[in-house]
Amino acid sequence: MIAAVIVAARNRASGTIVAKSIAVRRMIIAALHPEISARRQTIRDNHGYFVRGAPPPPGVRLVRGQPLPRGYYGERLDNRALAHLPYYQGYEWRRMGGDVVLIAIGSGIVYEILDGVLN
Repeated sequence: MIAAVIVAARNRASGTIVAKSIAVRRMIIAALHPEISARRQTIRDNHGYFVRGAPPPPGVRLVRGQPLPRGYYGERLDNRALAHLPYYQGYEWRRMGGDVVLIAIGSGIVYEILDGVLN
């Protein structure tokens, strides 16, 4: 685990995290980004308010820092779920399949992806 975190820390500047499994990737993210880990735990603790959204269309890939694909905006979270997540003016939380995504309202640029948190 420690070696994986060191590799991830070296690749952090490029924005990539190298891991062979989703579980290891999530542990690395938790070690590097404690605020993301806290959001994941909040969603787990209040899972009754969070439900999966419709999966993205085939070929749609969400990339942090890039706009959402034209015509695809995911689904809004309801107010009960939003009450458990931080509010950022000009941004909105959306659900996309098993992911919760924070997007800029005006541009649709993906700011944060909590991948697989609703699985």
